[in-house]
Amino acid sequence: MASVGRLEVFVGEAKGLKSMDFLAKNSPYVLLTCGTNQVKSTIKSNAGAAAKWDETLSIEVPEGVFCLSVSVYDKDLLTRDDRIGTADIMLHEVLRGVPLSDTFTLIDKKGRETGSATLRASFFSSGRHIEIPKFMAYPTGASSSFHGPLAYPSSSS
Repeated sequence: MASVGRLEVFVGEAKGLKSMDFLAKNSPYVLLTCGTNQVKSTIKSNAGAAAKWDETLSIEVPEGVFCLSVSVYDKDLLTRDDRIGTADIMLHEVLRGVPLSDTFTLIDKKGRETGSATLRASFFSSGRHIEIPKFMAYPTGASSSFHGPLAYPSSSS
């Protein structure tokens, strides 16, 4: 699938992260997913309930994709990494050139709040025409944390 451009996403911090380990602190990282493209932040070893990345990640936006999934995981050494929570962010306005800057609530598989993540995002077009729908139903494959035009900003922002 052809790329319509790239998102530059500044991952600021996460707060109030649910503890995923019984005896150890969370070692969180952020995984951005846009269509089939993924990019991962650095791991903040033993950060616990709060982590600060101040890291910019770049991800290609495939044609016809209007959702960025932001997931925070806890890195585990001996078992599969635990997903702490996810926020699915609709990109309609960002793709029109409106920068995004907000704090988003992370939601687990059961729909419970598991913390928040602060992000900024800007879109850089490849020059290809983007047909942005005026109305769009929930994206196919959106996780249970999808909440409409944008994921809900956190109540603490």
